[in-house]
Amino acid sequence: FSCEAPLSGGIYIFGRVENEKDREKYRKGIYEFIQHLKQEGMFEYTDIEIRVLDERILSKGYNENYEDQATIESFGNYYEREKREKIYGKYTQDFLETPQEYKNKVLDNKIKSSMNKEKSLLYIRIQSPKIAKQLEEPIIDYEKI
Repeated sequence: FSCEAPLSGGIYIFGRVENEKDREKYRKGIYEFIQHLKQEGMFEYTDIEIRVLDERILSKGYNENYEDQATIESFGNYYEREKREKIYGKYTQDFLETPQEYKNKVLDNKIKSSMNKEKSLLYIRIQSPKIAKQLEEPIIDYEKI
């Protein structure tokens, strides 16, 4: 298989990152994904964003509480984890009780509007050196990450 057009898009993963072990689990999965793209000959033209988002943003309670959503959006980085977990933690049980049909509807709406408003627990943009060079962006050596 040979790909001449860029392979671009976004991948959203819903889960939780409550400690460094969780972050490492997602990093490992992303590394394996990159290796798979390379083995299949697709990495050369790759430009993909991967975001890990807290699954509790799909709960009914969270989506009805605009104040908590605004607070989460204002957080700057991963290291505000305790503050973030305090808010998301309120929705753990609500998430379990929220019907899947509702979660699917929220997810569909978020994808149609913009998932960028949601703060990622982990974010990475994977670009092949060829694409990065064309876009005049820094080239990342994924073997050393």
